[in-house]
Amino acid sequence: MTKRPSLRQYLRYFAVGGAIGFTAALGVEICLRAFPAMSPAAYGAMVAIVYGIGVLASFIAHGRYTFSQPQQQPERRRFASFVGISLLGAVLTSALSTTIKFLFQIERFVGQYAGVTAFILAATIVSAVTYLLNARWVFGSAEAAERL
Repeated sequence: MTKRPSLRQYLRYFAVGGAIGFTAALGVEICLRAFPAMSPAAYGAMVAIVYGIGVLASFIAHGRYTFSQPQQQPERRRFASFVGISLLGAVLTSALSTTIKFLFQIERFVGQYAGVTAFILAATIVSAVTYLLNARWVFGSAEAAERL
């Protein structure tokens, strides 16, 4: 049975997502070093691709550690909902990351780490939204919106 959403569960969600996100951020940084003159469109696409790579790992890890569900074959509907929420998160993260990097010109503050910093900030902000959506529609806690 799934636990009710709570701040503690969100912190677990954040830690699991953070570990996967750190790996994704490392991927973003490697891509930025390999292709330093990326356009905003190419940067946004690269962020969305890197974000997408972590979706399956996130589904398994959140089901097992965050929401404490027994290991089982992923249900197609639940996995499809998770993928949908992840895609929404990818779009939001990509758009917000691109906005932070290019509109706010954060290179002035963090120099060569502007791309990865923008990604980390955006992913952190978007995580609260995806947690509530996943807790309610993927892992079965209908009280998500009321608890946080």
